[in-house]
Amino acid sequence: MAIVRASYQLSDGAKHVFALLSEVDRGGGCWMSPQELAAQLGMSFNHFKELRVELQRLKLLVKRPIDGSRLDLWFTCLLHGFEAEPPVGASIEERRRWVRDGADYLDRCIQEVRGAGTSGQGASPNSEVRNSGLARPEVPASSGRERPEIPMAPASASSPTVFATA
Repeated sequence: MAIVRASYQLSDGAKHVFALLSEVDRGGGCWMSPQELAAQLGMSFNHFKELRVELQRLKLLVKRPIDGSRLDLWFTCLLHGFEAEPPVGASIEERRRWVRDGADYLDRCIQEVRGAGTSGQGASPNSEVRNSGLARPEVPASSGRERPEIPMAPASASSPTVFATA
């Protein structure tokens, strides 16, 4: 969460949406109604939906429909390449550097996704992800509230993948 919070590319509203969805997701996805989520953030329903769509386009949220329900499950995601927490026993300076490095990396990936989407060359979502070096999370088609398995490749600075956060 600290990496997302430190991003220069994400709006404050997008950070709030990400934080609330992360907070509500206790491992099985966030299933609260979007109207209630918007109310929890003190923002309009339409603005909440716009921010959620933007986060999904940036691959920071994964949507999973629930068969027989009007609600979907939402999972927050971060880029692989940085652990969810700084190394145990890290000094304050090392923690600060960890957050800034992670946020700078996230910002570069966001810029690449946004650039691919505005290139005017008709880039598909898959090509946006491929061009940015982000891996597209695969969400299983089965119903239920279990957290989707998001594939993880070996950590590599040149080929980040996505992992779900708790």
